[in-house]
Amino acid sequence: MCYDTSLTTDLQEVSNTLNLSVPEIIALHTSTPYTVYAIGYLPGFMYSGAIPQALALPKKITPRVAVKKGAVGIANSQTGVYPQDGFGSWHILGNCAVPMFDLQKETPCFLTTGDQIKFHEVSRAAYELQKIEAAVGIYVPKKTLVDA
Repeated sequence: MCYDTSLTTDLQEVSNTLNLSVPEIIALHTSTPYTVYAIGYLPGFMYSGAIPQALALPKKITPRVAVKKGAVGIANSQTGVYPQDGFGSWHILGNCAVPMFDLQKETPCFLTTGDQIKFHEVSRAAYELQKIEAAVGIYVPKKTLVDA
């Protein structure tokens, strides 16, 4: 996931609201794996949590009418990736180039309820490369099975 300021609408606002530096927010957001609680709202949108308490913020009062595909947001105690362009009221921290939903695949949702996701910070250059590879169909997201 890329936290570059050109890909986020709310990272600086979240930083100001929570009185945390941007690097602290990124460190907190990438510090733990999140369990996918549910899929819905938009096809493939994953409700995942729980985020570190220090990042918990209520949803925005006024929803955005345009949120870009791949936007990674936080709201209340959850985080999620917008699988397509849509609308929403989550605080956008960055963008994920990994395709989370693809109707052309046998299993359209990359993740399912009960799976865990862990975000890793990537540079803007790595993000752009992943995005191009995904667009031409050569990027294969990795899914690791872990014994519980």
